[in-house]
Amino acid sequence: MKIKLYAVILLIIAFLGLIDSLYLTYNGPKFHLFEQLCTNSICDDFSLKIFGIHISVYGIIYYLLLIFFSLYIFKGKVIVVALIISTLGFIFSLYFLYYQAFIIKGFCIFCLFSLVCTTAYFLLYTILYVTEKH
Repeated sequence: MKIKLYAVILLIIAFLGLIDSLYLTYNGPKFHLFEQLCTNSICDDFSLKIFGIHISVYGIIYYLLLIFFSLYIFKGKVIVVALIISTLGFIFSLYFLYYQAFIIKGFCIFCLFSLVCTTAYFLLYTILYVTEKH
């Protein structure tokens, strides 16, 4: 029963992160309700790309993987692979937080929301891994 609850929570977190990444990919960070929540030039500088692809596209791929892992949480090896993927996502999220704070000196609410989703997913999968004694 406990693992089903984890699966549902992980699925919700991954789905929220996917919505966030899809929004950023198709609309950019500007949206009239959220312009006040973005500081400095981050909302105008939608240029953070890796290999010419904006990071929000990588976010879509990342969250789709997390959704897949959430649906197949009952398979033993999936927990280990999902923990590795979520750890990498967590590390990249910390880097992007550093990038916002110290490089562009501005924050995007959508990026911070993604950080919260990634951190929560990472922590829950870590707890699941430890409690399942893999």
